Amino acid sequence: MDDASSPLGDSLLSTLEMLWCTFDGGITQDEYWPLIAVLVEVLPRQAAAKVISVADANYDYWRVLDDALAFTPDFIPDWGWVDWMRDRLAPCGYEAWLRENGG
Repeated sequence: MDDASSPLGDSLLSTLEMLWCTFDGGITQDEYWPLIAVLVEVLPRQAAAKVISVADANYDYWRVLDDALAFTPDFIPDWGWVDWMRDRLAPCGYEAWLRENGG
Protein backbone atom coordinates (compact mmCIF):
# COMPACT_ATOMS: atom_id res chain seq x y z
CA MET A 1 0.00 0.00 0.00
CA ASP A 2 1.27 3.46 -0.82
CA ASP A 3 2.06 5.88 1.94
CA ALA A 4 4.06 9.06 2.31
CA SER A 5 7.42 7.34 2.73
CA SER A 6 7.08 4.46 0.28
CA PRO A 7 8.84 4.77 -3.06
CA LEU A 8 6.74 5.42 -6.13
CA GLY A 9 5.97 2.07 -7.73
CA ASP A 10 6.74 1.37 -11.37
CA SER A 11 3.01 1.17 -12.07
CA LEU A 12 2.68 4.91 -11.29
CA LEU A 13 5.62 6.13 -13.37
CA SER A 14 3.52 6.78 -16.47
CA THR A 15 1.04 8.72 -14.33
CA LEU A 16 3.84 10.80 -12.87
CA GLU A 17 5.29 11.49 -16.31
CA MET A 18 1.87 12.58 -17.57
CA LEU A 19 1.49 14.97 -14.61
CA TRP A 20 4.98 16.40 -14.99
CA CYS A 21 4.31 17.00 -18.68
CA THR A 22 0.94 18.65 -18.03
CA PHE A 23 1.85 20.67 -14.93
CA ASP A 24 5.41 21.76 -15.56
CA GLY A 25 4.72 24.87 -13.47
CA GLY A 26 2.95 23.01 -10.68
CA ILE A 27 -0.67 22.10 -9.95
CA THR A 28 -2.85 25.11 -9.16
CA GLN A 29 -5.76 25.11 -6.73
CA ASP A 30 -8.16 25.39 -9.69
CA GLU A 31 -6.65 22.25 -11.18
CA TYR A 32 -6.46 20.25 -7.96
CA TRP A 33 -10.03 18.90 -7.56
CA PRO A 34 -10.59 18.18 -11.27
CA LEU A 35 -7.27 16.31 -11.27
CA ILE A 36 -8.32 14.23 -8.27
CA ALA A 37 -11.62 13.48 -10.04
CA VAL A 38 -9.82 12.25 -13.16
CA LEU A 39 -7.25 10.18 -11.30
CA VAL A 40 -9.63 8.44 -8.89
CA GLU A 41 -11.75 7.27 -11.81
CA VAL A 42 -8.84 4.96 -12.63
CA LEU A 43 -6.42 4.75 -9.69
CA PRO A 44 -6.91 3.81 -6.05
CA ARG A 45 -7.17 6.94 -3.95
CA GLN A 46 -3.87 6.22 -2.17
CA ALA A 47 -2.10 5.98 -5.53
CA ALA A 48 -3.68 9.24 -6.72
CA ALA A 49 -2.49 10.97 -3.54
CA LYS A 50 0.99 9.53 -3.91
CA VAL A 51 1.44 10.63 -7.51
CA ILE A 52 0.07 14.16 -6.89
CA SER A 53 2.37 14.63 -3.89
CA VAL A 54 5.38 13.44 -5.89
CA ALA A 55 4.46 15.50 -8.97
CA ASP A 56 4.14 18.73 -6.95
CA ALA A 57 5.97 19.09 -3.64
CA ASN A 58 3.48 21.79 -2.58
CA TYR A 59 0.95 19.03 -1.94
CA ASP A 60 1.55 16.91 1.14
CA TYR A 61 0.67 13.24 0.70
CA TRP A 62 -1.49 13.05 3.81
CA ARG A 63 -3.48 16.16 2.88
CA VAL A 64 -4.04 14.88 -0.66
CA LEU A 65 -4.99 11.45 0.68
CA ASP A 66 -7.54 13.00 3.03
CA ASP A 67 -8.97 14.97 0.11
CA ALA A 68 -8.99 11.95 -2.20
CA LEU A 69 -10.70 9.78 0.43
CA ALA A 70 -13.31 12.49 1.04
CA PHE A 71 -13.85 13.12 -2.66
CA THR A 72 -17.37 12.74 -3.97
CA PRO A 73 -18.87 14.04 -7.21
CA ASP A 74 -20.38 16.88 -5.15
CA PHE A 75 -16.87 18.39 -4.81
CA ILE A 76 -17.04 19.33 -8.52
CA PRO A 77 -19.88 21.82 -9.01
CA ASP A 78 -19.22 21.97 -12.76
CA TRP A 79 -18.11 18.70 -14.37
CA GLY A 80 -17.01 20.74 -17.37
CA TRP A 81 -13.86 21.30 -15.29
CA VAL A 82 -13.21 17.56 -15.33
CA ASP A 83 -13.59 17.47 -19.11
CA TRP A 84 -11.24 20.48 -19.25
CA MET A 85 -8.73 18.51 -17.14
CA ARG A 86 -8.93 15.52 -19.47
CA ASP A 87 -8.25 17.90 -22.37
CA ARG A 88 -5.25 19.34 -20.47
CA LEU A 89 -3.86 15.84 -19.94
CA ALA A 90 -4.49 14.67 -23.52
CA PRO A 91 -1.32 16.10 -25.15
CA CYS A 92 0.71 14.34 -22.44
CA GLY A 93 -0.61 10.85 -23.09
CA TYR A 94 -3.95 10.70 -21.28
CA GLU A 95 -5.55 8.21 -23.72
CA ALA A 96 -2.54 5.85 -23.57
CA TRP A 97 -2.52 6.20 -19.78
CA LEU A 98 -6.22 5.24 -19.65
CA ARG A 99 -5.61 2.14 -21.77
CA GLU A 100 -2.56 1.20 -19.68
CA ASN A 101 -4.54 1.47 -16.45
CA GLY A 102 -7.68 -0.27 -17.66
CA GLY A 103 -9.76 2.91 -17.81
